[in-house]
Amino acid sequence: MTKKRRYDTTEFGLAHSMTAKITLHQVLYK
Repeated sequence: MTKKRRYDTTEFGLAHSMTAKITLHQVLYK
């Protein structure tokens, strides 16, 4: 259960990082 929760948190973190990077690029190249 802990591993699953940790995995979900990591996946959420990666998705958040990707979104942040995409947003940053959109702002830079707007």
